[in-house]
Amino acid sequence: MPGSWCDEAAWWVAQAVRAAYLPAIRAQVESGLAKLFFVQAEGETVGCFIVRIDSFTTHHEGVIVAAAGNLPGVDLMASCLPSIEGLFSGVAAIRYHTERPAVAAKMGRHGYVTDEIICKKLVTHGLVQ
Repeated sequence: MPGSWCDEAAWWVAQAVRAAYLPAIRAQVESGLAKLFFVQAEGETVGCFIVRIDSFTTHHEGVIVAAAGNLPGVDLMASCLPSIEGLFSGVAAIRYHTERPAVAAKMGRHGYVTDEIICKKLVTHGLVQ
């Protein structure tokens, strides 16, 4: 179900990403760059996901910005991923970013492969921390 940024969305997204990323994700949703959806079962919200499309010179890529959910006894990734992927038409690929090896392994069972490894070093005012 399409939604807007709210406290409930923030809570779900915080289950999937570090708190430091929440303001940027919120800004993407509120600006219309990304779209937020709630996952519901029997009238209850059991999850949330956010998607966007990135455009490059030669192609477009779908991005699963964040996704989290919990419904005891149900594999929400397996049951929701086909619908999430179906939101992306005209894209050359769909990608996601995660810090969690278990998520990467599970997504691998759905056809996703490692494309790159990103490493980051924080710096402040030009000084290495």
